[in-house]
Amino acid sequence: MGFSIEEVKMAIKDLTEGMKAVDITVQVKQIGEIREFERTGTKNRMTTAIVEDHTGSMDMPLFNEEIEMVRVGDVIRVINGYVGSFNNIKQLRAGKFGRIQVVNPDEEKKIPDKIIKKKDTKIKL
Repeated sequence: MGFSIEEVKMAIKDLTEGMKAVDITVQVKQIGEIREFERTGTKNRMTTAIVEDHTGSMDMPLFNEEIEMVRVGDVIRVINGYVGSFNNIKQLRAGKFGRIQVVNPDEEKKIPDKIIKKKDTKIKL
């Protein structure tokens, strides 16, 4: 009587601040206004999306190329993400070592083209 690791699915309701190695599938319900900022001589863009699953919703910041790859209604998988907070609001984040994968059921054959790694998201001046 065992179970495989794939049978254990993470859900938004179970995410707590400080969790690491988060692998979760969610749907993008809303994407906010894009803001620009500069950090260490590099221009960046960010927005906050609201993502949800059958157990709840939460904020998820998106940066640079992630903004173009994700659209409202997309089903995405966050791989090796983590849970942090900003202004005491819990957030699901891909982070430096995680990634986002678009997994819309009708686009499953295109998944390899839609993977973005965090280390490739900076725009140099």
